[in-house]
Amino acid sequence: MNEIWKQKLAAFLHDPPHKPVGIRDHEKQRDSFLNRFGLSVEDMVAFEKSSDWQAAAADRLIFPDPAKSGLRVDWKESWLEFRHPLGGGRLRAGAFPPTTAQLETELTRALEAAALTDAEDWQRKFITGWRLWPELAAREKNSHFAYLVADTRIPDHTLWHHNALAAAFSACEGRPAFLLFQIGPVQDFIAQARKTQDLWSGSYLLSFLIAQAMLAVAEGGNLANGAEVTGVGPDAIVFPQMRGLPLADFHWWKRGYFGNLKLRASHENELLTPNLPNRFLALVPAARANELAELASAAVNAVWGRIVASVKAFLESQLNGQCPGWDQHWHAQVARFPIVDWVVHPWTDTRAALQSAAAGTPPLHGGWNQHPLRLLQRWAEEFIPANERESYGPSSNAGFTWALHYAVTDWKFAARKNARGFAPWHRAGQLEADGVPKDHLDGRSEVLGGKEHKRFWELLRNHPLLGEKTREHPQAERHFIGGQIYGALTVIKRLWARAFLSTGRDSLNGLFDFDVGHALREHFKSVIEIASGSRKPFFWDEADSDLDRLKPQESYYAVLAMDGDDMGQWVSGEKAAPLVNSLAEKAQEYFLKHWDAARSLVSAEQVKRPLSPGYHAALSEALSNFSLYCAGPIVKAFGGQLLYAGGDDVLTMLPARNALDCAQALQLTFRGVTPDSPSAHASTEARKVLAELFDFSRHVDGFPA
Repeated sequence: MNEIWKQKLAAFLHDPPHKPVGIRDHEKQRDSFLNRFGLSVEDMVAFEKSSDWQAAAADRLIFPDPAKSGLRVDWKESWLEFRHPLGGGRLRAGAFPPTTAQLETELTRALEAAALTDAEDWQRKFITGWRLWPELAAREKNSHFAYLVADTRIPDHTLWHHNALAAAFSACEGRPAFLLFQIGPVQDFIAQARKTQDLWSGSYLLSFLIAQAMLAVAEGGNLANGAEVTGVGPDAIVFPQMRGLPLADFHWWKRGYFGNLKLRASHENELLTPNLPNRFLALVPAARANELAELASAAVNAVWGRIVASVKAFLESQLNGQCPGWDQHWHAQVARFPIVDWVVHPWTDTRAALQSAAAGTPPLHGGWNQHPLRLLQRWAEEFIPANERESYGPSSNAGFTWALHYAVTDWKFAARKNARGFAPWHRAGQLEADGVPKDHLDGRSEVLGGKEHKRFWELLRNHPLLGEKTREHPQAERHFIGGQIYGALTVIKRLWARAFLSTGRDSLNGLFDFDVGHALREHFKSVIEIASGSRKPFFWDEADSDLDRLKPQESYYAVLAMDGDDMGQWVSGEKAAPLVNSLAEKAQEYFLKHWDAARSLVSAEQVKRPLSPGYHAALSEALSNFSLYCAGPIVKAFGGQLLYAGGDDVLTMLPARNALDCAQALQLTFRGVTPDSPSAHASTEARKVLAELFDFSRHVDGFPA
């Protein structure tokens, strides 16, 4: 199975990153890269180029034959231009070395810190190169190496992305499929919270579990029956991207892939930020799609089993046998979570996919005739002059219908969820539970403790570690205080960070001296602290309470929940920018000249960029950057507590007086609007905070200048 990874590595290296500045002889400019990774010229001769063609077809439209039409774009003459895939904002790169040989040297030297071994561990080499090379090249050599384009005519996706996509296609062996995988429940599970840490804990638990499912598809593992399955690479995860994902970086760091390199995921703010959605989309081999879905499900259940076991063992160690039978309802309750759903869509050939779309399957927004893919099919088959067309067309390559295959997958998944069966909450004859009360937060689950539940909860509330902080117990962590009592899932959310993340094989400790327990103790404020914007004493009593010292206007807090508009339409490509925004100037001119608005009933400027893997990658990266590097510092600057920042969702608690200013600062940052622009209408406080956090002097159309 190691050969699969060698094949993927050859696909990842098939184009040198600096190809756009030396297209003619680009295959002769990669020897130093091959040597660094331990591949030979013979390995590249054996590379199956169909994966390259599929990746190109998925990301680009069909252009005319350059020799017949004269449509060529010299990247140097277009000022090394990159167009933002979400809106078309233009970045013009800084100076590069004058020769391709010097470019090759700089890009090769960027790999020196990657610690690639001479051994034929192709999986390690591929993952290390895929993860590190783009970051090291941009960080250590030239920041604009991040924007080396894959096609100079449609410069809205990079060679790094194209090569990774080719590697993903290479693992599909000519028969790709989409796997859409999801865990839940989400809203109810997160909302059932008593403390600020509970809200974070539920969010982070879902984020942690979906990360394990993604890692299983990427690296392989064992099914529930013990059978071993080979992974297909992190490049196969289309959305959200795995490159730069803190939990994935930590996983590979523990495996020794990165040596002593300091990566982006080097701070607890990143490692402990719940920033993943509860689903992922993967490009996988059709023949193995169901197996990989089962592997992801097995990984989720295995990790959940370890979490459950660690919390139970921790509780038993603290109770020290004082309350036998406390776990009477434990196993039945933990078996209800999580719920896993997935659907596989094997790709049909392009002709069949186009015919199916024309017949109304799947249902498409606006109908098939005005769909961006249909318009570009007509562009290739009707509007490009016949004497200038390439020998291939839309039906030549399955990658052309990427958008249709995603639409079918999403449609199938919705049907799968709507038709899903579910078990009754109670088995027959189990409607009564010996008078045991229900969890005060979810209202359904019997509380832990069994018949002796009153004694059980009294023991926890008075426990020197788990109970209330007092002068006698100053080290108490206040996990169980007051009169509330809970079932298994709520208790697991309360304790899993303490019992699972801080100790044992799954601990997050160790990365650059990072200590989870310390980070969590420092990270979370109480509601009193949030309302006042100050830290409380280590312990206190009612006679000397923080609340007594608060000014009236400072005794209120606000819960701020924010959600990006129409995110489903963004993910599906309905909100994509006009295609002309993605085209280089010469390609724009050609497209505008030959587009037939009368026959298509759509002007050239109204044709949207079809959904593509490059668009998915850019959207994923933008959402991840916002949640990891923007949301937390903004909320902290306004004295708040960030509880969740994943995708387009933010949940935070703040002093009430700061909530509206913080909301505006988050909104402006999410939209990419500079606070001093006339359209921002930013408050004084929002402008002040954003100016202190970010350097807007380098902001040009969403890019650093």
